[in-house]
Amino acid sequence: MQIAGFVVVFSALFVEIRFHPPMWLHLIVWLPMVAGLSLALMRPGRGLMIGLQYRNQR
Repeated sequence: MQIAGFVVVFSALFVEIRFHPPMWLHLIVWLPMVAGLSLALMRPGRGLMIGLQYRNQR
């Protein structure tokens, strides 16, 4: 979720500085993107965590 937050926050800041869209447009674009990226990265993140636990379990 931190990766998704990083990507979305810096993208939103860039768009705000460059184009100055209204707040409702930010909400329509960035909230679904945060939710989508969080859900998309959940499975690989969980797999990475399990793999690291398996590797370090001695």
